[in-house]
Amino acid sequence: MDFKTFPAFEDFLKATEEYAQRTGFRFSLRDFTNSEKNPTVNSFVEKVRSRDPAILQDIARAHKVSEQEGIRNVMISTCKELELWPPASEDRLQSMAYTDVSEPLDNIAWALYNFDRSLDESEGVRMDHEAKCRTASYLVDFAHSVGERLEMSKAGSELLIQFLERAKEWADTHNIKGVRIRSTVMQMLSEFADESYMREIDEWLDKHWEAVAIGTFALVAGFAIAALAFGSRKRK
Repeated sequence: MDFKTFPAFEDFLKATEEYAQRTGFRFSLRDFTNSEKNPTVNSFVEKVRSRDPAILQDIARAHKVSEQEGIRNVMISTCKELELWPPASEDRLQSMAYTDVSEPLDNIAWALYNFDRSLDESEGVRMDHEAKCRTASYLVDFAHSVGERLEMSKAGSELLIQFLERAKEWADTHNIKGVRIRSTVMQMLSEFADESYMREIDEWLDKHWEAVAIGTFALVAGFAIAALAFGSRKRK
């Protein structure tokens, strides 16, 4: 657990650390209906509902971290599906600016790859990064469970749409067909995006990416995973 990035939640995280590890860092308020089980949880529920500024600030920070990591994972999974992990080009770009989605897809893939490899350059960096992301996801789960409405940011939405445009251009240019981009994207989105945004992306894929080929089973499975994910987050 990352206590430093989310200081307002330090007591909550310490009090529920064993629970978080047992549940794979997923939170359900149903598991704490009896306040005597863990009075700290009940206290933090009240802090959210009373709009405690420090608590809301940490929730917003957790949501941003979770969204950014979620988008990065969607981008990496898409590049892997298009066999660009790493790109096959001989000249390795040194950039790590993977959010510059004005670049061609192979350049974005290099930037993603370089950023991912940079997490292994210093001891403990990847471990710290993963701890922050796990903790952020756990706190977003908690916020959803308490009733907070957290939606995809406009910047995140635009970034992912533009990235998918670059992916489509790459697939069209290289005559790549039959890839399971749709199921890959939808499954990854189910881990962090709200339902309305998932519908938006699904409609975009329907309208703009005719080259996407996917069987009915994979599509249904993707939405089933999404439904389970959102169901667990919204349980009270």
